[in-house]
Amino acid sequence: MADETLAVRAAEALPGWAGSIRFRLMVLYSVLLFGLATVVVGGIYAGLARSLEDQDVSRTEAAAVLFRDADGRDMIRTLEFEVQDSRAHHLRCTRNLRHRSLTPYRARRA
Repeated sequence: MADETLAVRAAEALPGWAGSIRFRLMVLYSVLLFGLATVVVGGIYAGLARSLEDQDVSRTEAAAVLFRDADGRDMIRTLEFEVQDSRAHHLRCTRNLRHRSLTPYRARRA
């Protein structure tokens, strides 16, 4: 008993069906598959984050405004305001994600 290794003791502690080679290979392949999927999804996320980091979500617009001051005189002023462009940003993000996730698929089909 003194020369039993930790792996042997762990294998003997498992139920009979968990000690088979089929089960061990299934666990090994599952761990490798989930690890690979994590790397792929992480790569897509990192690439998408890098390509979107310099894009503006808002833009500054200017408009000429006609108004009457307290003395009753008509005045024209330029009014600058910031417009949130979330729809365009969302469309760019979706298009970029679609391109990054389908590019390997398109390369295999060609």
